[in-house]
Amino acid sequence: MLKIAVVEDHEESREQMLIYLRRQGWQADGTDCGEGLNELLNRMPYHIVMLDLNLPHEDGLSIAKRIKVSHPSVGVVILSARTRAADRLLGYQSGADVYLHKPVNLEEIKAVIDNLSKRLDILPLPTQYSMQLDMGKCVLITQQFEEVRLTQTEARFLRHLAQTPSNEAPTDQILALLSHPGEPAMTRESLHVHVSRIRSKVPTDSRGRKLVSAIRGFGYRLNLPLMLV
Repeated sequence: MLKIAVVEDHEESREQMLIYLRRQGWQADGTDCGEGLNELLNRMPYHIVMLDLNLPHEDGLSIAKRIKVSHPSVGVVILSARTRAADRLLGYQSGADVYLHKPVNLEEIKAVIDNLSKRLDILPLPTQYSMQLDMGKCVLITQQFEEVRLTQTEARFLRHLAQTPSNEAPTDQILALLSHPGEPAMTRESLHVHVSRIRSKVPTDSRGRKLVSAIRGFGYRLNLPLMLV
């Protein structure tokens, strides 16, 4: 799944962009500054960063330079109201793959991301083939657009698998994540019960694949594409 980070300090603009990107079937997360982007990049890998220039604390050009050093495979799209040729040149010199002038048409954004993802050898997955996990409601929307109610533990388990680069995680790591202070520690047996319940709630796909499978001697794997919303 194509993962996109949006760095924009104007909240309404950021939220509109995130809604649009998610409707395309892409995973999109947002933040308002460079420090927030650092937290996102530490949490999971992203394919593309969409970056405003006029940001608090650290200018977008400085952020673009850092990304290209620390994450050279990440595509950088700069969105800026700075329209001078010199500004555009400086943006490309700072590491931008694409420099767009605000306001930007959303269809142009889609075309830019489609083209950039091909250059980066990324194959985005259309929405209709992706399940969607709403952590706020603890609801999983299946490929058949049916809503499946989950417990908080089940939702956190699926979110963790979806956020790992390989969509799999060792059992000990999962147990530590799902155990709460002051409560009995999660055991392998109780985790197995949660996984069994998820399997019973969520239908297999057209190829007969279950959402989650166990990896003997290691942990669990997420087998189907899952987008966090």
